[in-house]
Amino acid sequence: MKVRPEAVVFVLSVTADKDECQIGSVKICGQHTTCHNTYGSYFCTCLPGYSPSNNMATFIPNDGTNCVEVDCGPPPARPHSYMLWDDLSNSGSHVLYHCDSGFERVETRDVFYCNATGQWDIPLVLCKGCLWGAPFAAPYWLLDRGNHIVQRD
Repeated sequence: MKVRPEAVVFVLSVTADKDECQIGSVKICGQHTTCHNTYGSYFCTCLPGYSPSNNMATFIPNDGTNCVEVDCGPPPARPHSYMLWDDLSNSGSHVLYHCDSGFERVETRDVFYCNATGQWDIPLVLCKGCLWGAPFAAPYWLLDRGNHIVQRD
């Protein structure tokens, strides 16, 4: 059988993509989300401060995934320091650390934050011993009438 070139016909079908996200991110993906349209589909991501309940970076909510608020838990204790904290541990919460007496700050800042990934941005070492060491209880010294130094009880 011989095919004539003028008899070959190509059929090209072009269909328009449906933008699933146009009805609104909250309606299609749920609260605290962003909807991303792709050709023939879509996917969802969580807004900063929230993470998907399935622990995946992207999701399609038909599997029951939703975005939950990030919780860093309590900030970690650090050696030779104490913290001032308001018991909040969601993204953006902060804690203030001060060094104990006889120690000085290693870091240039003393306020640290719970970040969007659910971790406190606190370094392992905040305070170090001062060159003069920890304070000590000095004895009480006096000069007697003969200008001699004596220890008083």
